[in-house]
Amino acid sequence: LLLLSIGVAAELAGPFIAKNMIDNHMLAIEKPYFSTTSPDEAVQYNNAYYKRGDRFEPGEAKGQEIRIL
Repeated sequence: LLLLSIGVAAELAGPFIAKNMIDNHMLAIEKPYFSTTSPDEAVQYNNAYYKRGDRFEPGEAKGQEIRIL
């Protein structure tokens, strides 16, 4: 009975995990990006680094905002 409950809980949690992955990773391209000088958690494009807005530490300096889409 315990294993059945664990199996059902895992099966019900699957769609919530998939939604979280889609929202935070695949649709993150729609969030604002900011230019930065640090290559940590940033992508390089045309010799400049850009970082997603929610990846900045509190108080970390943000450059110009860009939108990809």
